[in-house]
Parts: sequence; structure tokens; C-alpha cells
Amino acid sequence: MSFLDEYSRYIVHHELLTSMDGHSVSTSAQAALETLPRDAQGQLLVRPDIRSDNGSAYVSREFGGVLDEHGLSHRRIKPHRPEENGVMERAYRTIGEALEDEELGDYLAAARTIERIIHWYNEERLHSALGFLRPVDYYRGNPAGLHEARRKKLAAARHQRREKNLRLRQPTLPLVSAETVA
Repeated sequence: MSFLDEYSRYIVHHELLTSMDGHSVSTSAQAALETLPRDAQGQLLVRPDIRSDNGSAYVSREFGGVLDEHGLSHRRIKPHRPEENGVMERAYRTIGEALEDEELGDYLAAARTIERIIHWYNEERLHSALGFLRPVDYYRGNPAGLHEARRKKLAAARHQRREKNLRLRQPTLPLVSAETVA
């Protein structure tokens, strides 16, 4: 069971459940909602839209009660249309591919392995849809600042490579950034 922030592709909460019943899923949903930022009165600062398939756990009274308690809306995708939940489906595919070579002997070993893979997915893996940043950079960071820092670093590297490749006796003019020109 995973809850993913669609903007950042960050998996905010995950659990290895032994059952996908309404009670288990609603407990997991409550744990996921507790990871969200709150104000001084304990109210959610953001109101996420919950999207899921039509599994019995997601249409259960328990799951609906958790969402009602937090004032959240729930949008279920149309049957036989997994592309409506494509970001989550793609994340599951990536995680599944990472699990292919793993030995999942028992519940605890499986939980530890999945924890390690989710950590890799969130904290280490560069995501092409995020401009080759990590999901954690979008979820908790400043993606615009990171993209700008990368742009400057690449410009400096191109400049150094140009000087080295040309083997000039007199170096080219120093690299001038947009800030020094303005």
C-alpha cells in the first residue's frame, strides 16, 4: 500500500499489508495523512485529492470515514482505465522491477527490502519527468533553485571543456553569468 504525491512523485507513506481490507487500508491512509504538514491547531495545511481504483477497500465505509474526518475528496478512476492513475502505476512498475532480483523470504525480510527500495526511489533515483531530480528534491526542496544551480554548473563545465579542448595558450575570457551582466 503506497500513497504518492503526484506533483513530486514522492511516496509519502507505504506499508506492506497482509490484507487489503477496509480497516487495513484506512489505517494506512490515516498514517499517510499524518505525514502532511499541519498548522498550530492541527489542521492540514494542504488538502490532497485522493485518487484510487475501485477496490473494495477504497469504497469501504472505514476508508470513507478517514477521508470525511479530514474533509478530503475521493476520486475513483473508471474501471479498466489504469492510465487515469498512471503516475502510481508507473511507480509500482519501477518498484516491481527493482524487486525482481530480491529474495523475499518472509514478511520481515520483505518489509525491509521494500523499505530500502522505497528509500532508493524517493531519495536516490533521478526521475526523468522531474528534470532528473530526485522526488525528495521536489517534495521537500526547491526544484527551481536546483535546476538553476545545475544550469550554472553545466555552463561552467562546458566553458572549462572548451578551453581544454582548444588548448589555447591564452585562456578565453572568464565565464560571465547573467547576474554579473545585469
